[in-house]
Amino acid sequence: MNGSALPIRVELALRAAGMYAWSWDSESRLVACTRSAQEILGLAPGPLRRPLSVYERLVLAVDRPLVTATTEQALSGARTPLEATFRIALPTSGAHRWLTARGRVHRDEMTGHMTVAGVLWQTTARRSTANVMHHFLDVICSSWQ
Repeated sequence: MNGSALPIRVELALRAAGMYAWSWDSESRLVACTRSAQEILGLAPGPLRRPLSVYERLVLAVDRPLVTATTEQALSGARTPLEATFRIALPTSGAHRWLTARGRVHRDEMTGHMTVAGVLWQTTARRSTANVMHHFLDVICSSWQ
């Protein structure tokens, strides 16, 4: 396989699976992601590497403590892999979208430099279906009482 074609193939495979690649660098504090990840996050086309704060602002305030705690646990080595399900507010419309992110921390033992590489995918439809099912079960249960 041609080495230069590998990233393109990986991107195509991830997109076909509804997943989007991202990475974070501890030194620069920049997050790199694919164009398709920017789309799912509702970000305007722009640089593929942006400050972490751009992404942190997308996470709903109620979900930020979970995302922060999960990330800190993964960076400390207490939790692997990093995985969190959370909501974001799309910058253009304010609409909410559920996402799940999963990644692995890679630590250079000599320098302590860390990178996290992972994928994210949208779970809004799954959450909506689960909410409808819970509501339906509540209605059924309350009708038996």
